[in-house]
Amino acid sequence: MKFNKVDYEIHIDKETYRLTNLKMIMDYNTEMDGDSVRVVQDVQSEYMNYNEVKEIKVPAEAIEQAEEIEM
Repeated sequence: MKFNKVDYEIHIDKETYRLTNLKMIMDYNTEMDGDSVRVVQDVQSEYMNYNEVKEIKVPAEAIEQAEEIEM
């Protein structure tokens, strides 16, 4: 993988030191099946409601039918 350009803009709350916004532009080349592929990503994220997520329940059916994936 060859990175051509990566730009970040990070916003952090002065009082809580928590990340509030992230802007990132990434331009890189990678090899896939012997071919070179250029990827340009433009990511804009907003972060909020820290520690406010309620309990997440996974249905029993999903757990029972889950399959392990090799990575």
